[in-house]
Amino acid sequence: MINLFLKVFTIHFFLIPIGIFFVSKQENKFITYSTQLIYGIVLISFMALFLNFFTPLNQNVNSLTIMTLLLMIYKKWKLFFNKEFILFSLISTIIICFLIIESNVNRPDAGLYHLPYINIINEEKIIFGLSNLHFRYAHASIMQHTSAILNNLLLGINGIILPAALLMSAILINFTSRVLNLLKYKKYNLELFFLVFIQIYIFYKMNRYSEYGNDAPAHLLFFYLTSIILKDKLFDTKEILNLLIISLFVVLNKIILLFSVFIVLIHFTKKHFLNFFKNKRFYFLVFFFLIWIIKNITISGCLIFPITKLCSESFLWSNKNISESVSIENEAWAKGWPDYVNDKNITKEDKLTMKNYSKNFNWIKTWYSKHFLFISSIIFPYILIILLFFMFIFKFKINKHINYPLYDHRKFYYFFFILLIANIFWMMKVPVFRYGYSYLISIIALIFSYAGSRLFTLKEKLKVKILIIFCIGFLVIFLKNTLRIVENENDYNNYPWPKYYSMSKENDFPELEKFKISNKLFYRPISGDYCMYYKSPCLNYGNYLNAKITNKYGYFFIHLN
Repeated sequence: MINLFLKVFTIHFFLIPIGIFFVSKQENKFITYSTQLIYGIVLISFMALFLNFFTPLNQNVNSLTIMTLLLMIYKKWKLFFNKEFILFSLISTIIICFLIIESNVNRPDAGLYHLPYINIINEEKIIFGLSNLHFRYAHASIMQHTSAILNNLLLGINGIILPAALLMSAILINFTSRVLNLLKYKKYNLELFFLVFIQIYIFYKMNRYSEYGNDAPAHLLFFYLTSIILKDKLFDTKEILNLLIISLFVVLNKIILLFSVFIVLIHFTKKHFLNFFKNKRFYFLVFFFLIWIIKNITISGCLIFPITKLCSESFLWSNKNISESVSIENEAWAKGWPDYVNDKNITKEDKLTMKNYSKNFNWIKTWYSKHFLFISSIIFPYILIILLFFMFIFKFKINKHINYPLYDHRKFYYFFFILLIANIFWMMKVPVFRYGYSYLISIIALIFSYAGSRLFTLKEKLKVKILIIFCIGFLVIFLKNTLRIVENENDYNNYPWPKYYSMSKENDFPELEKFKISNKLFYRPISGDYCMYYKSPCLNYGNYLNAKITNKYGYFFIHLN
C-alpha cells in the first residue's frame, strides 16, 4: 500500500513539470499545477505516439524520454520545490489512490483490446496492418500510448493503469480551485455555474475507476475544454493553440467528440490565424495530427477507421471489407441491434439486415425500449439534482438589473448551437450513452448556467452553499470507494493495484496458448479467457487465421490472403 502511494506521489514530479512547455502560470498555483498535469499527460502521449514508429515503448525508452523532457526544463525546477506543489501532489495522490486501490479495469473492453494493445506498444514498434489481426486495434485511443509510456523504471508495469486516474484528479482539483477562485473575486458568471454543474455530474456518475475505460478521459477533457471556453476573457494565439491541442487529444481519444474542435473556434479571429504561423505550438499541432493520420494509415490503410470512404486499397495491408463491416456493425450495435435480433415479436422473415436496420429510423423503437430508458435513468436524476441545487442558491425572481455585453450573449448562442448539433449528430450516428454523454451533460449544464447567471437573483451565502455541495461530492467519492475497498478481498496477485492480469478475483495470469503466423509467435486465450496484459502479441478473436506476415526494413507487415 505504501509502495503504491509513494509511486503515485512521485509521478507528479515528472508529469507536472513537463506541462510547463504549454502552461507557465495561471490564476493560482493549484490551477497552474492541475493544468500543467493535464498538458504533461498530453505531451507524453504525443511523444509516445511518435516514438512507437521507431521503437517499442519498453521501460528503458520510456524512462529516457521522460528524463530528456525534464532535462530540457531543469532551469525551471525551482518553480516546483515549494509547499503548494507538495500539497497539490499529496491531494492528487489521495484522490488517485481512492480510485485505483483494489479496483478492476474497465471490463470487458480492457481485456479484449485496451490492455493487449498497450502490451503490443510496449513490446513492438508500430505494425503495418495490425487491424487485420484485430479490427479494434484500428480505433484504439491515444490513451493506450499514454499508458504504454508510463510503464517505466520508476512505476514498472503498474504505470499503465494511471493515466485515467491522473486526469480525473487533475480535473477535480482544477474545477474546484477555479470555482473557489471565482467565488473569492465574486465573479458569479457563466463559467462559475458551468463548473459547478459539471462537477456535480462528475461527483454523481464518474466516481468509479473500473467504469472509465477510454471513454471517461475523453469526456473529462471535453468538460475541461468547454469550461475554459466559457472564461470571461479574450484569448491570445498561444491560448487558442493550447485549446486546439487539447481538442485534438480529445478527438484522438474519441472520434465522436470531433465537435470539440469547433467549440474552440468560438474565440477564433482573423488575428489568431495570422499569428498561428509565428507560434511553435501550431507546428506541434499540425505535426502530431499528421502523425496520428499516418498511424491510422499504417495500422488499417484508412485515414480514420472505420470510415470506409477514407480508406484506400492501394496498400498491401489494406482491407476495405473490414472497415465497411465494422462501420455497419458499430452503428447497428449502438442503435440496439442485439435487442432487435432477440426480439421474439418479430419473425425471422420480417427481420431487417444489419445495414437496413440502421437506416430510415428503423432502429428508433428498439433503441427507445432500452437505450433511451437507460440514458433517462442517468439524466433525469442529474437534472433533479441540479434543480434542487438551483433552488438552494437562486431566488426564482427575474433580475432585470443585469446587463451583459452583446458579445457574451453571442458566445452563449454559438456554444449552444454547436452542442445542439453535436448532440443530434451523436444521437443519429451512435446513440450509446458512453460515446457522447459529455455533449448531453454540457448542454444541460450550459442551459442552467445561463439561466442562473443571466436571469435569476442569487440568495445569500453562495460560497458556503457551493462549498457544502462540493464537500458532499468529495465525500461521495471517498465513501463509495472506501466501501468498495473494505468489501473486496485483498488476497490477489499484484495487490493493491488494479486487477489487469486477468478477469478473475485472484488476478492470476490467464491461460494462453502459443501459435504462429508466418513464423511470428502469437498468443491466444484458452477456454474463453481474455488476453489482458500478460504476453504479447495476444489475440482474443479476429481474422488472423487468414493472415500473412512479412518482415521488411525491420517492420512487420500483416495482410490477409
